[in-house]
Amino acid sequence: MFSATEWDTLAAELQLMVTAVTELPHRVLPGMKVRRWGRIVNLSSAAAVSPPGAGLLYTGIKSYVLNMSQSLDMELKPHGIHVTALCPGFTRSEFHDVMGTRDVADRLPGFLWQQPEDVVREGWDAVRAGKPVCITAVANKVSAAAMRPIPGRIGYVLGRTLNPFE
Repeated sequence: MFSATEWDTLAAELQLMVTAVTELPHRVLPGMKVRRWGRIVNLSSAAAVSPPGAGLLYTGIKSYVLNMSQSLDMELKPHGIHVTALCPGFTRSEFHDVMGTRDVADRLPGFLWQQPEDVVREGWDAVRAGKPVCITAVANKVSAAAMRPIPGRIGYVLGRTLNPFE
């Protein structure tokens, strides 16, 4: 939870998932613009298009990555540079071990999970096709589409209710 987490831990999370994700494209774009070609895939999350969970920076951070990527894509497409926000859902990796949520994650149905190789393939195909957003897997696409029309207050309540990691 946000309020129970040491500032150094939160600052490191922001450094890795906001500052680094913003700084890296900024540093490589001059060369890409000269070559008039480039591809950038930023790792966002299906969480970016879902209601936020209590006490989590994750949803806000991934929303930032999604919005930043779309803005960069709009700015850079005329220069031959494509930017894609890759928005996977549950992916089999060490993520839930690091977050301490493995036991909760293991209770989720198997059809919600993707293999990392499939996520990477979908993201690479999307950036090659010039798509600014890639929500992976059918279950995530359906979920994202269902969340779009939800007004802010209802989304807030749903986020608190549906978050399996709280």
